[in-house]
Amino acid sequence: MGKFNHWFFVLAPSIIGFWLFVSATFAQTNTQIILTWQANNFYPANYEGKPLATPNSQITAAVEVLENNKLLNLERANIVWLLDDKPLSNGQGLKETGFAVKKREGDNHTLRVTIQLENRKLESLLRIPVSKKFVVIENPYPNGLIPADSEITLQAVPYFFNIASLSELSFAWQANTEKETNLGDNRLVLKFGKPKALDQNSVFVSSLVQSTRNPLEFAEAKIKLTIF
Repeated sequence: MGKFNHWFFVLAPSIIGFWLFVSATFAQTNTQIILTWQANNFYPANYEGKPLATPNSQITAAVEVLENNKLLNLERANIVWLLDDKPLSNGQGLKETGFAVKKREGDNHTLRVTIQLENRKLESLLRIPVSKKFVVIENPYPNGLIPADSEITLQAVPYFFNIASLSELSFAWQANTEKETNLGDNRLVLKFGKPKALDQNSVFVSSLVQSTRNPLEFAEAKIKLTIF
């Protein structure tokens, strides 16, 4: 087994370019509250979707106020953050906050911000859904049809685990009855001959990915390969 090849993973970098926002508009003053959040967990660098919040993920949130198409200076504003209607943090000019996801998959957190700006009080909220972490088994034949007398390399690609690198994961593979476990290496090499009977042309492969720091963080994927 070699090292993880051709895949690079990143932690969600900064509060710039957050994936989700809720804005509250105040028509009489043309004022918008822009409330955003980012899940800081592990995913492929070429992943173009929204990084999902999963149990134990660290979430970073930020707020800005837009008025007459200009961002207001909030340095002197008193900003109060509530998580599920409980105090989270507060302070003058505190435009950013953070917390760890404590809800289960399928649930959500409610994040609320209140901004006291001179004689005005502005407020907005958003709901952050809690999703599943998962793993995808990638192979060079997406249709699952594998030529006889060939060798292929499968890769188990994890999404949204709360880790810093692949070295914090174990990859347990099973191809029919054959089992193999790799620590920090997400690849499995399979060699195929020519099937001698119809019941030999199918191979069922599964990969169980588990955090070595927290065994309760795991995900499993399964695929079927057909040899022809």
